[in-house]
Amino acid sequence: MENIESTEVSFIPDPRQSKKWGDYLAIYGWKMIFTSKDVGILVKPFLLGSLVKIQRCRVLDKSDIEEIEKICLEQKAAFIKIEPSVSQNEQVLLNAGFVVSRFPQTPTKTMYINLQLSEEELWKKISKSGKYAIRRAQREGATVETFTYPKEDTIKKAFSVFKNTAQTKKFYLPPLSDYFGRVKAFKESAYMVFVYDGEKELVGAQFFVADKGTGVFVTGGTTSKGRGQNTGYELMWKSILYLKKCGLMYLDLEGLDDPRFPGFTKNWGGFSHFKEKFGGEIVTQQFPYIKYTSATMRLLSKWSLTSL
Repeated sequence: MENIESTEVSFIPDPRQSKKWGDYLAIYGWKMIFTSKDVGILVKPFLLGSLVKIQRCRVLDKSDIEEIEKICLEQKAAFIKIEPSVSQNEQVLLNAGFVVSRFPQTPTKTMYINLQLSEEELWKKISKSGKYAIRRAQREGATVETFTYPKEDTIKKAFSVFKNTAQTKKFYLPPLSDYFGRVKAFKESAYMVFVYDGEKELVGAQFFVADKGTGVFVTGGTTSKGRGQNTGYELMWKSILYLKKCGLMYLDLEGLDDPRFPGFTKNWGGFSHFKEKFGGEIVTQQFPYIKYTSATMRLLSKWSLTSL
């Protein structure tokens, strides 16, 4: 297995900077505003002004920050929160009055699979135990089914698997309406993959969305029966090949255990170990940054809103 720890990867476009992501979050009251240089700003009305978040954008310079602040002031932003590119020069943010936030809203450590590699090269990167698990699942008759722009019944079937896994592993699962919203926003760039055991029973599912050549892992799960048969490994392997065939260049496996944020990632050890078997490039993101643009928020932040 070849896991490469990196903090200086070339910029990989993120779907969270797309119009499709803005269309999805509109169901929660957010709107996406783009700067003249195509930086996506998410804005949501709030009691003390608008909430603003900018997630995984390209590297920002001084002029970008100035335009962002102008837009945010027009939107009566209470604060501006930026989760920057891994390559961002933090001094640009500090010079503009931003301070480090220790409360991220997106995963702070992740793994990218380079889908531009050949199938043979991708296979070589998988760990010995990962390859064994895939072969075992194949020997026991596991089969995979793929869906582009999945229909309502497909989403419901996947959700039942996700719900089963969430209850077993005790992690938060968005409501079914969230999955409908994502598929509606991403359309042909929304993907689901199912895995069946040798008895043709659905035992695992994964959901991805994509834009700008990058796919993001949203949710995955396997039933207790599927976990016993290692079908999750076959599911992930075939998902990688499917997304490669769909023309994507990168797959963001979306979240690994990060000791810098123990409260945020404390239950991620198990699926971090699973993902690492696929030999991608591990990326540690920068800390989030925040700037309070409202005098009231600046005052409150010193007392009760430090969690921002």
